[in-house]
Amino acid sequence: MFKEPKSKWVDLKKKCTEQGKRLCNVNEVCNNNMPKDGLVKGADAWLAIDTGKQNQWVQVGDNPHKPCTLHESLGSDPSWGLTGEFDNTYYKCCDDSDKERKKIERGLGIGTTIVIMCVILCCISLLMGLLIVYPFIQDYLIYEGTRKVINTGSSILNDGLIKAKTLFKN
Repeated sequence: MFKEPKSKWVDLKKKCTEQGKRLCNVNEVCNNNMPKDGLVKGADAWLAIDTGKQNQWVQVGDNPHKPCTLHESLGSDPSWGLTGEFDNTYYKCCDDSDKERKKIERGLGIGTTIVIMCVILCCISLLMGLLIVYPFIQDYLIYEGTRKVINTGSSILNDGLIKAKTLFKN
């Protein structure tokens, strides 16, 4: 945040544009109703911001307005922002890499979130598929196990019958 006394909003915007940047928006300069770059204590100090409209300012001092008050919320845009007749004006330039860094600091981007959601849905689908198929597999395994037991039992019975026939023949 730089002090640039008696500056017009358009001139401060131009300074940023010449650096390949833009005026910051209110979310980039304020957090929890406090200026991120520090409060200008005891002063009526205004920082030029970009809201998509011209001549927009946010309070970075604390007298007479609360910090991070938008000037337009006071009822009008300041005439001094067009004429450069106010002594306590500031500016800060931001670029899109600042926005991307902030996005990363806030959390995952939309692309990463989509990938994570797809992985979770695939895992759920796989589990659901296993739950649907498991009873059929279980029935097959029980059938095969029972068939083996029956076949083994049959062969034991056949062996017993053969031995019994042999004993009774004698």
